[in-house]
Amino acid sequence: MKLKDILLSVAGGLAVIAVFCPWYVMSLFGLSASANGFADGVTIFGILSLLVGLGLIAWKLLPMFGVIKPKMAEQKIQIIDTCFGGALVLLGIIGMIVIYAQGQGLVAAGFGVYLLILSGIATIVLTWLKINKTVGKAPKPAKNTTTKAEKKD
Repeated sequence: MKLKDILLSVAGGLAVIAVFCPWYVMSLFGLSASANGFADGVTIFGILSLLVGLGLIAWKLLPMFGVIKPKMAEQKIQIIDTCFGGALVLLGIIGMIVIYAQGQGLVAAGFGVYLLILSGIATIVLTWLKINKTVGKAPKPAKNTTTKAEKKD
């Protein structure tokens, strides 16, 4: 298993966690309230962030466990990884703009939006770092169980 793929899947996991952290915080007259990425106004950005984070995790973990084998050049894989990171950063920035536009000075962006942006930046940076170390042993893929008669068809 490649260390880079493990780190990228951890960055995707942070993006998933960021959706459940407070995205905006409101404080007025000593009372405060916060809401996560599924709250009104940012719901679509929270759902898209969750899907992109889960997609990044699947994109990195499924080949490690031999479920799928992407037959692409390394540069194309790096471009796809960069697109995942860019999507996370873009969703975080748009979410932050929406929060400040709707809040009219009473609402501030919360920890979850910043964590989402940081996980996207980490994904982009990790994609282009030269980390060639392998960790542990990858599980062996399942053997082909087809019979000779099935192969003829």
